[in-house]
Amino acid sequence: MDRINMRWKVFLSVLNIIAGIVILISPFISTPVVISLSNIFIGILACFIGGAPQLQVFSTKGTGDGVPVILTLIFGLLLLISPFIAVVLLPFIAGGFAIVAGIASILVSSTVKKAQAAPAE
Repeated sequence: MDRINMRWKVFLSVLNIIAGIVILISPFISTPVVISLSNIFIGILACFIGGAPQLQVFSTKGTGDGVPVILTLIFGLLLLISPFIAVVLLPFIAGGFAIVAGIASILVSSTVKKAQAAPAE
């Protein structure tokens, strides 16, 4: 059993229980609060994910990695600036990311398959 930072784990567990009870007692009041806080959290996370690799993108010559990074940064800023518009756009953005990720995985798998099928020189 991991006893490192046990007080924090117990504190966070009790906090989760209290938050769950509050959400279940007043779902109509807590729904907008939970949605707003999750939008803020996802927006900050997207800004970090989009902003952190900028040094690597600008230090390399290719721009292929820069486009998804910039789109993620824009998405994070959109969530932070206008969370209500982002709630409406979130399914479309998630669907777009899923389509692009699916196409990219198909392309990568076909490239890997061709590379494995080619005879070694």
